[in-house]
Amino acid sequence: MATITSNGGSGLDINTIVSQLMQIEQQPINKLNTKVASFQSQLSALGMVKGAMSSFQSAVSALLDINKLNGVKASSSTPEIATITAGNTADLGNFALEVSQLAKAQRITTNAKDGGGAPLYKNADTVLASGDLSGAKLTFTFGTVSGSAFTVNPDVKTATVDLSGASKDDKLSLGEVRDAINKQSDLGVTASIVKDGDNSVRLVLTGTKTGENMAFKLDVNAGAATSSGLNELAFDPAAPSGGSFGILPGDVAQNAEATINGIKVSNQSNTMTDVIGGLTINLLKTTLDSAGKSTPITLTSTRDSGAIKAALGAFVKAYNDVQASITSVSGYDATSKTSGILQGDASVRGVQNQLRSMLSEAFGGGDQAVKTLSQLGVSFQKDGKLALDSAKLDKAVTGNLDSVLSFLGAYDKTKNPTKAPDSSQGSFGVALNDMLDKMLTKGGTLDSRTDGINQSIKQLGRQQDTMTTKLTETEARLRKQYVALDQTLTKMQQSSSSLMAMLSSLSSN
Repeated sequence: MATITSNGGSGLDINTIVSQLMQIEQQPINKLNTKVASFQSQLSALGMVKGAMSSFQSAVSALLDINKLNGVKASSSTPEIATITAGNTADLGNFALEVSQLAKAQRITTNAKDGGGAPLYKNADTVLASGDLSGAKLTFTFGTVSGSAFTVNPDVKTATVDLSGASKDDKLSLGEVRDAINKQSDLGVTASIVKDGDNSVRLVLTGTKTGENMAFKLDVNAGAATSSGLNELAFDPAAPSGGSFGILPGDVAQNAEATINGIKVSNQSNTMTDVIGGLTINLLKTTLDSAGKSTPITLTSTRDSGAIKAALGAFVKAYNDVQASITSVSGYDATSKTSGILQGDASVRGVQNQLRSMLSEAFGGGDQAVKTLSQLGVSFQKDGKLALDSAKLDKAVTGNLDSVLSFLGAYDKTKNPTKAPDSSQGSFGVALNDMLDKMLTKGGTLDSRTDGINQSIKQLGRQQDTMTTKLTETEARLRKQYVALDQTLTKMQQSSSSLMAMLSSLSSN
């Protein structure tokens, strides 16, 4: 509002008078400002509660993720030979493992010398075919070698490499054959060129998958081109001699061979996922020594509450943080005799009561061993906070892991990223998460309360604008009135002075 910086000629203190009158006029808008500040404090308090509840919901979400609640611990006595991981449904026990051979992919390598003893390929630019390359191709067929017989694997499609466009100058080189193979990422074979110590290079083809049924046969068709070595790349693992390729020792396609508790097992891959229920075994080395003697190692699978304990511990802390935030904004401090800004707020009190009620409810059917949080060692204390009894949780996990996971509603979130499956519906975790959604999402309990406060602030803001305009007008009116009064008083003072002067003059005469 405008101020008057000088007094009138009458000596009237216009600035002080108008200022004091405006302080009285300002009182209604001051009350509005106090209300707005109170509402803004309530918004801040609600934001703190919502933040704590959002963290609590994250802790609840972790309880629903079965991949974070592994209740089985697996270990290997010799992890450099084999490692082991376990899922929640894994079989328990100790398993003696011996590995006689690892799974391998077939690898074939071209010969270093030709029949005359000269380098077969001097470099990657060695020409294998020239002329019209239309129709030129390589064909890879996958299967199993048994003696001199090659049996096609019906589960793997034959793969073809088109060589008709592999060369820019109609002279197909060894390097261009390599590049054409590697361009097809789904071929099942990769190619490389290795320089040896005899001033020659060798083409190496390696299968991308291990297992005895993933050996590959290579058929070559030079098409209309003149072959100067391309046809010689043809290879049959059942009859490996005669062409440019051969198989070096240890490069034959083979399965992993092992015994588990004396039972022989064979696996296409070095990763065994279906040998022992729920366990994944990764083979890294054999158990054979230099003399060919095998010494078994031990794989162990036991119940473990560590992951579940960590998740429940985070859950307990997050819940206690929610309660602390609600108490700080809505409780009464007997020491300072002050109340929280949201004391008596129905929405906050309702949230607190609903959460306490939910955490005390039972979930699950009649045959489910674990139906309440307290059976997991999570219970309320006298001060209203939660606490976790680790010993009680260990007992529940050891004796009833399936029931623990069923009560929590844990599921594979990688397979169900947007919604809990039917098998988890009706569980404690899903019910609590759904409740928190209703409280926190748009239109939920706290969101609606926040919207209500914001609407009140907007309404008060409009009243403030109206009052501010009126105050400006009032100040202008008062100033005008007192300026006029000052002018009147000045004239009266001037008239009085003139009259006194005249009387003084008459008296002196």
